[in-house]
Amino acid sequence: MYKIKILTETLETQNLSLLDAAHLINTSIKSLEDINSDANSMDNLIESASLFAKTLEVDSMADFKTHHRTRKAPNWLDSNTNNQAEFTMQLFYRKEFKSVLDTLINLSKDNLKKCIHTIKPLFDIFKQPLTISNISLQNIQDSFLLFPPESSGSKISDFDAVQSECEVLFRMCNKDNSNTIKSLNEVMQKSETVKNILPLSNILCRLAFTAPVTVASNERTFSKLKLIKNYLRSTTCEERLNSLMILNAEKDVLDNLNLALISEHWATLKQRRIRI
Repeated sequence: MYKIKILTETLETQNLSLLDAAHLINTSIKSLEDINSDANSMDNLIESASLFAKTLEVDSMADFKTHHRTRKAPNWLDSNTNNQAEFTMQLFYRKEFKSVLDTLINLSKDNLKKCIHTIKPLFDIFKQPLTISNISLQNIQDSFLLFPPESSGSKISDFDAVQSECEVLFRMCNKDNSNTIKSLNEVMQKSETVKNILPLSNILCRLAFTAPVTVASNERTFSKLKLIKNYLRSTTCEERLNSLMILNAEKDVLDNLNLALISEHWATLKQRRIRI
C-alpha cells in the first residue's frame, strides 16, 4: 500500500510534531476507509498489481487458477453443479484486501485514540483552527503536567501568565496570516521569533515538539551497534564506541561536514613539529 508507505516515511521525519502526526493519521484513516468502501477502486488496485506482475513475467491469472481452482461438489451431493457461484480473482483478492484494510484501520484508530488521550491538553490548545477559546486555564495546567518532574517546565506555576502569552501568540499568528495556520510548525516559527517577549508560550510550543512521534530512529541505532562492534572491535573502549555510534546515527549531519575545514582547525589547536 503506497499510502501507508508514504505515511510511514512522513511519520519518521524529525520536524513532525505529535499534533500534526495525529492529524495526518486521522486523514490517512479516512482515506483507507474510502478505499475499503469503494469496490471499483479496489478492482483497479488488483488490475494494477496484475499489470505490474506481467512486467516481472508473472502470469497472475494462471497462478490464481493453479492455487484456487474451482472444486465442484460431487453429483450425489449436488446434481446441478453448474449453477454454483463463480469464484473470480477479483472477488478473492477483494476479500483479502478488505481483511487487511479492516485490521489496519482498527489498529490505526486504537493508536490514534491512545495518542490523543496522552496529549489531549496540547491537542485541545493547538488543534486547527487556532482559536483563543481553546486556551483554557485547565488545558494549560494539564499541559505542564506532561513535563518531567525535574525539568524547568514542571516548576512553572504562573499559569495565568502562560494563558495570556498564548493568547497574544495566537493573535499574532492570525494577524500575520490571513488564511488559517496550516501546521504547528508555523506557530513554532512565530514563537521562536518572539521568544524573548513571550518565553512561557515558547516553552509550551517546545513541549509539543519535544516528544518523538516514532522510535524508529532509536531502534535503528541499536541495530547499528551490531555492525559497529564486531569481533574485530571487541576491545573498543566506551568513549570510542559512543563516538562511532553518534557518527553513524547522525550520518545525514556527518555527510554535510567540511572535513578540510575541520582538519585545519585541528591543526591549529597546538604547535606541531610537522606541517599538516
